Amino acid sequence: MVYHGDGQPMTVGSLIPTSDHGFLLSGTVLRSANSNIYLKRYSSNLTVQWELELGSDQVEEFKYMKVLANGDIILGGYSSLSPDNIPSTSAKMYLYLVRISSIGKVVWEKHIDIDPNDNNYYEVRGTYHLLDITEKQNGELHVASAFETTEYLGTIGLSYCRGCYLATDGNGAVLKQFVMTAMPHAIDFVDNKTLILAHDPYDFLSGSFIGAVYYFNLQTGGTNNYKYLDTLDYRLSNSLPYGAVSSYRVHLGPNQLTTDFIRPDAIIRLNYSVDQNKTTVDVLSPPVEEILNINCLNGSHYLIQDSTGKIVLCDLNLNILKTISSSYFGYDITQLTDGSFVLAYPSKGSIRVIKLDPNGHLTD
Repeated sequence: MVYHGDGQPMTVGSLIPTSDHGFLLSGTVLRSANSNIYLKRYSSNLTVQWELELGSDQVEEFKYMKVLANGDIILGGYSSLSPDNIPSTSAKMYLYLVRISSIGKVVWEKHIDIDPNDNNYYEVRGTYHLLDITEKQNGELHVASAFETTEYLGTIGLSYCRGCYLATDGNGAVLKQFVMTAMPHAIDFVDNKTLILAHDPYDFLSGSFIGAVYYFNLQTGGTNNYKYLDTLDYRLSNSLPYGAVSSYRVHLGPNQLTTDFIRPDAIIRLNYSVDQNKTTVDVLSPPVEEILNINCLNGSHYLIQDSTGKIVLCDLNLNILKTISSSYFGYDITQLTDGSFVLAYPSKGSIRVIKLDPNGHLTD
């Protein structure tokens, strides 16, 4: 068990195991009235091998981390610094992407205006979601994000949710992008098609969330050239998957896009079949009474911790593979390549990192 920090408030964002039994930890650290993104690379014995703090003297918020095919790391979030390095004078935020080598060197960082052609709205801080980054074999990065905006009609401000899709080359240069009213959650590539799973964020008549799901076949060029493939109007107790703890794209088979929306008491699985052009939904009961935190390991297994501290490793159909008892809790949890477990959570201006052996016992 170790603590790392310098007394400033920190959040835990993501834990990802590395091939040498170590792991990556990233999140946000508060600096006065602003915030930055941090990234730490740990060895198997909880020693910090290298660390970075990324951002500026403006606001940067962590939302997403992924390891790419060549071992580089992509960090995603939002920044109040514009692509021209000009601080925002309003509530507007910009997409912030950073590519880092496996040895902790910044390859590039980009501030991207989500919708440069529309100046009628401002993006509201604190309500952003960067939900999936997928890498194509040619090195392109495809990004799905969502955010809340406020559009002003005279002096009246109307808040609503919007989604953003963009693709960049391996150097972060934007190839195409557009904003949609649907909220994207997952991106995948099937038969040279780029598919996006999204949902309609509001039912304006009732004021409640609804579960309409959209898929997009993105063509080359243009700003709004997507094809509407299928929809599913689905409700669960007058709420929809967006009210979930998190969402994960999982791997169940070829020619399909499957995303699980995680709620404390259920996992809502939406699966789009390319061959049948049809969406199905399953509601899976978790193997614990209440999901406290969850991590999808390589899109093929779930690691779940409940409110009692119990840790459950299960397959994608939620069949239990292993259960261990624990009195330790984390904001995030992962399993390392040696079978041990790591939990992390913020604690009084630092991050507490806990390692448990494969049987759930605290290691030195």
